Amino acid sequence: MAAKLIGRDPGRAQQEVEEIERISREALVQVREAVQGYRSAGLVEELDNARSALDAADIAVNFDVDDEATRAPAQVTNVIAMALREAVTNVIRHAGGTRCQISLGIVDKALELKVGDNGSGGAAIEGAGLSGMRERVESLAGSMQIDGSSGTSIKIRLPILVGPRTIAGGSVQDVA
Repeated sequence: MAAKLIGRDPGRAQQEVEEIERISREALVQVREAVQGYRSAGLVEELDNARSALDAADIAVNFDVDDEATRAPAQVTNVIAMALREAVTNVIRHAGGTRCQISLGIVDKALELKVGDNGSGGAAIEGAGLSGMRERVESLAGSMQIDGSSGTSIKIRLPILVGPRTIAGGSVQDVA
């Protein structure tokens, strides 16, 4: 479009090029954040990062973390750590709230993460961050629920053991 406009309307062509540059910069930031998420140092560090990020954004945070949950298998805690990062990023960028509650524990042989805020809530449109989170959770036979009726809350459950199956090698496998 910019190429077609350059001869007729150089000002409009310049606007189009600037829009392309803006979108490209945003896409690069998102790719870098995604790659950084894959290199997460671990769940404990991610919990610390969440506290720091929320404090810096002047959002009061309340943690309820079972230490045993942080020692779950790495395949599970890595997915939870990435989900926590994305959820906290969404609280800071989109919620408009002043409080956040984060809980992590083991419930019925599953690691359960809940992140809630007192922000604007509403119907969550799953962009790349939320849909990527859902895909990672579901790849390990987990579930993700989003509720926007009172602020926004995300609940993620990842099985540690599922009947005669277990998490091994990054996927759910039958136990022999």
